[in-house]
Formats: sequence, structure tokens, C-alpha cells
Amino acid sequence: MAYIQMKSIVASEGHPGLVLSLTLRMEGGLPMKVTSRDFDELREMHYLHAAITEAMRLYPPVAMDSHCCQNDDVLPDGTFVGKGWQVTYSAYAMARLEELWGADCEEFRPERWLDEDGVFRPESPFKYPVFHGGPRMCLGKEMAYIQMKSIAACVFERFSFRFVGGEGRPGLVFSVTLRMEGGLPMRVKKRRDSVC
Repeated sequence: MAYIQMKSIVASEGHPGLVLSLTLRMEGGLPMKVTSRDFDELREMHYLHAAITEAMRLYPPVAMDSHCCQNDDVLPDGTFVGKGWQVTYSAYAMARLEELWGADCEEFRPERWLDEDGVFRPESPFKYPVFHGGPRMCLGKEMAYIQMKSIAACVFERFSFRFVGGEGRPGLVFSVTLRMEGGLPMRVKKRRDSVC
């Protein structure tokens, strides 16, 4: 989970106001003095939810997934899939398709997940397959979001981050899970108004 939050910070490198925006929106623009949050407070952090979702859209933890067809079947678009055939999809590549996400598909833009009132608006799990879809949907999805938001809120209110890895984005290593090549060099600084 910390991996995803750090991806959010890396992705925000071209958006200097993002971390500030996340920080202010977590407390409605008020100074942060909260030492813990309850379930309802975490559920109401729509912008943070959108930022985490956008980070996972661009950098899905499982970049590619494969399944073996148990019986002959036909996909919703009419494509025949025979018994025993291997079917693979790439959530990483899907996140970069203009047909799915628009001309700004390669940009980190949490606002794409918010409605006009700033409330998180999910997409179809077949368009955003990070937690899979249908009968194979991840049962722990909601708990994962609560955990990620809890950790991110705690970390962002207490520390500031600056990417110190040079120009460009870190390289990626495609394996069972997507990870960064060489880690993520960051300068971490405790906030002056932090309560910890």
C-alpha cells in the first residue's frame, strides 16, 4: 500500500499543487491536528480516494493478468474464445488508451474521478480492472481503500515529500507485480505544524 501512495507522490511531480491540495482537502482546508480518523471521516475523503485511484490506474499493482478459458465462450464484443485458450489483458496498457480515458490518458488527473460536487465517481471495473470485475472482483477492495487512505492521510499531514531521483520518471519493472526500478528516492521532511 505504501507503494501506491509513493506512486501518487511521484505522479504528482508535474503537479506541484497536488500534495498541497490533498493535504488541504483532507481537513477541509483547516490546519491538521487530528491524530486519528474514524471510518466515516476516511470514507468522506473523496479527493484522496480519487488520487489513489488515479495512481493505480496509471501504475496498477498487477500490470498484466492472464486467465485460461474453461469452456468455449464469446466475449461481449463477439470475439470467440475457445476452451483452453489463454486470455491476457494489460491494465497498464488499458490506462493509456485514449478510447477509454480521453486525450489526457497519460496525465495524472485525480479530478477525472470526481463529479461536479467533488464526490468520488467509480468507473466500470471492466474499464478500470485494478480490482478485477464480475465474479472475480476483489473482496478486499473497500478495506484496501480505507487502509490506503488512512496511511496516506497520516503521512501527508505529518511529512512533506520531494522526489530527488533526477529528471524524468523512475523506470518500471514488469513482473508479477509492477514495481519501480531502483526504488523511489525521496526527501522526507517533518511538517512544522505536525502533531507527532
